[in-house]
Amino acid sequence: MSRRRLGLLSLLTLVAAAGVIPDAKAYTTFGVKWSSLPVKYKVNETSFPASIKGTALASIKAGFATWSAPACSVFEAVHDGATTNLNPMAKGVGNTIFWTKNWSGVVNGTTLTENIIGITPLWLSGSSIAYAHIALNAQHHQWGDGAISGVVDTQSLLVHEQGHFLGLNHSNATNSVMKSTYSKGTIVRTLVQDDIDGVCSIYPCTSSACKDSDGDGVPDKDDNCPSNKNASQLDTDKDGKGDACDTDDDADGILDANDNCPTVKNASQTDTDKDGKGNACDTDDDNDGILDTKDNCPTSKNADQKDTDKDGKGDACDTDDDGDGVEDTKDNCALNKNTDQLDTDKDGKGNVCDTDDDADGIEDTKDNCPTSKNADQKDTDKDGKGDTCDTDDDNDGVEDTKDNCPTTQNASQLDTDKDGKGDACD
Repeated sequence: MSRRRLGLLSLLTLVAAAGVIPDAKAYTTFGVKWSSLPVKYKVNETSFPASIKGTALASIKAGFATWSAPACSVFEAVHDGATTNLNPMAKGVGNTIFWTKNWSGVVNGTTLTENIIGITPLWLSGSSIAYAHIALNAQHHQWGDGAISGVVDTQSLLVHEQGHFLGLNHSNATNSVMKSTYSKGTIVRTLVQDDIDGVCSIYPCTSSACKDSDGDGVPDKDDNCPSNKNASQLDTDKDGKGDACDTDDDADGILDANDNCPTVKNASQTDTDKDGKGNACDTDDDNDGILDTKDNCPTSKNADQKDTDKDGKGDACDTDDDGDGVEDTKDNCALNKNTDQLDTDKDGKGNVCDTDDDADGIEDTKDNCPTSKNADQKDTDKDGKGDTCDTDDDNDGVEDTKDNCPTTQNASQLDTDKDGKGDACD
């Protein structure tokens, strides 16, 4: 049976080359398909670039699995062992996938230039695909896994080329894996609805088991929202009804339309900062600019994060700011430790934080008797301690209580007339 290469009349649509073919209007096909499923393919594992030696085969399989996943399609491809092929124009070697460092020559009329990352030539038998190769450029491009700057994400490129392999041309649908261009360092592995529609148009599933009323790629029998598109099948409250059609996603008794945290259980609807987002899902409950995870008072505004006693609880929400065991509401020095609550002048402010403990009008720092009222600051012996609080005002070594001349030095205490008043002051 004679075989022909696809599309001899239009070179831009006959070869699937990433980065070459102009955008089409949504998905388009080559008008051909594999007549027998599953399609078998072989892989040249010796061609894998060193950077993806251990992951390339898994990426190939994952790419085909992506195209086999939509419930509305019966497409399937299976790994069928190894190949040594490195020629994108080879015949009689089956369907092969490989990387090559000899990126040159012409494939179906397209010159293999540096900007082409991958190419997928198809050969036809009538209106069916007879065989195909996926050739990937290892000469001019670095390959990796994930979003790495300047590096091709292996699975993203494979999913694109595998789309051509099954018969899809390019699409200009937003985020489609079949876009004609690819930016290095990006991940484009997930089918959008346009891609799903494309594969399902070529390989439609016609059995009742495939019925997919909402066209989200999940058959009705398995779909938790059969009438609402929700390919992710997200079901926050695990009640069997997907969020897309559940009126109370978190099952807290508050309808989503009225719930300030639709996907986080919070029947109380507490919203400390009144920003419309409940505390259960708000990352800054008090709206003070400090994330709750770092805020020492998550529900009390305190941008300064002041924490007097360094106990990890900010003063704004600490009931004992100074950590002295006396609650702030009863503490006469809320920010200064003073368990004894001493308040000499009974003014309601403890001595620890009072600047004039004896209320004599003289600040403690200048008062020669800070806790004894003595506005006159009299200091007979000039020893820096006012007479009011000095036990020996004249500094003669005799305590005032026993001194017969308390303010006149008379260590001898001579009292000639024995009248109780020493001669020094009599």
